[in-house]
Amino acid sequence: MSPSGTKCRNIKHNYSMSNLKKQFIKNACSGWLAQLSAAIVGFIMLPYNLHYLGKEVYGISVLAVSAIAMLDFLSLGMGPALLRFFSQSIAKNDKEEIGVISSTSQLILGGLGLLGGVIILIGIPWFLRFYEIASEHHHETAILLICLAATFFQKFHTMVFSYIITASHRFDLINFNGIFSSWLRMGLLVLFYKIFTPSLIGLGLATILANTFNYFVTIGVSFLLQGICVCFSLRNVVFSRFPSLFVLSFWTMLNNFCFVVSIQVPLMIIGKTLSKDMAAYFTPAILITTYFSSILGQISVPLTSIATHDFHKNQGKKLHILAVSMGQVSSCFGHACICFLIIFIKDIVFLWLGDGFIWTSSIIIVMAIGMLYTKIQFVNYSLALGVTTVIPIVCVSIFTAFIVSIVTWFGTVNMEWGLWYVSIGVTLTRILCYTFYPSWAYSKLFSYKFLYYLIQVYVKPLSTCFIVLILFIAIQYFVVLQHVPRIYIAVLGSILAITLYCFITWFWVLAKETKSLFLK
Repeated sequence: MSPSGTKCRNIKHNYSMSNLKKQFIKNACSGWLAQLSAAIVGFIMLPYNLHYLGKEVYGISVLAVSAIAMLDFLSLGMGPALLRFFSQSIAKNDKEEIGVISSTSQLILGGLGLLGGVIILIGIPWFLRFYEIASEHHHETAILLICLAATFFQKFHTMVFSYIITASHRFDLINFNGIFSSWLRMGLLVLFYKIFTPSLIGLGLATILANTFNYFVTIGVSFLLQGICVCFSLRNVVFSRFPSLFVLSFWTMLNNFCFVVSIQVPLMIIGKTLSKDMAAYFTPAILITTYFSSILGQISVPLTSIATHDFHKNQGKKLHILAVSMGQVSSCFGHACICFLIIFIKDIVFLWLGDGFIWTSSIIIVMAIGMLYTKIQFVNYSLALGVTTVIPIVCVSIFTAFIVSIVTWFGTVNMEWGLWYVSIGVTLTRILCYTFYPSWAYSKLFSYKFLYYLIQVYVKPLSTCFIVLILFIAIQYFVVLQHVPRIYIAVLGSILAITLYCFITWFWVLAKETKSLFLK
């Protein structure tokens, strides 16, 4: 081949990689924006709902959403399987294959979504009896559950079109649609509360209308990107594709289900064994830790495709570096967030929910620490999705969900635990389950040294967190003696703490391999 021909090929390759890099940056930035938007909407709507509905009625809506979230396992974890199949067919521009996968998966997920909706409708009387809903709230609770049943079907059916869009490298379109839908839901909710009497009926109607908007926009965007082949056609349904879809999705489904159980079941048990008021008090901790989980997830999720690429192009020689380095990054970022929460959580809760919720600040911190030690190992999980088995993380997720449920039920029923002791029990369970076994198991699969991994990923970031917090406490104590207002103490202390944290992290915590990833 002539040098000029080789040069042309390199130019095309570089242009393609440049475009992919730009799109990746756009996707990542829109993802962070979507997380921020969801956090803002959630933080605004929680006190708003509590004000207009009251703790007891809002607690009913929390319990309803938590109970329905348990049905998410019906999706069978098909997301990764759909993403893989759609990505392969879109890369080959095989419209016929796209149509087959689309119609087949629509039949599966649409049917499962319909099944879930029916289960919700049938379970309405059970829900009213089990949580002893007052008779004056029966009507509005039933309408809320009917609306949630309809949105459940929409969510499942929309998954197919969402993965068509993401496989087309347009995560940004999904993110912006989600942002607009969440703000639309908030606007509708405010409108309904102002026009009508605030009730769970308005909450249900706002939810279904915003979700319907998201549903049709997602379908329309996927149609614009890939054409009419995305539409359902019975003749495109190929039943022989069912096993390949289910085999890929089984382990991820099991892991996702157990992860949801470990978050939602404690809240449901609290609502039953303590009170619906306590469920409402526990909700801020669940909300913040869920957002915290999503933020940390932005670090680990993209690693699946990177691991696959390294495995095929480089025989997986960099997997041990990726496991340790990205584990460090996730841990350092997570501990920085924990430092921020410890310093500012009381002020945040006071401005967000008022003086009556300040006592829950320590519960939020403890639950966030437990989530941090859970999500650190999701770096290994994401890498494993690309090249090897995810069974170690799945086994830990199953065990954690079981122990967390038992600990919460036993503690609240037999030992008269309050929310503080529940949060301690849940967090200790998460730390013990997720810290050691997955690290050891993946040290064999990714060929890194187990003890070295523990020091780099856990010990160094944690010690840095302690140093920064001790410094902040010392500065705060010294400045208080000078009678400086609290706001100045917080600003000065946070600036010095962040500066010190970044300095120690870069020069002492991060390994040479980790820093080389950023410098390159």
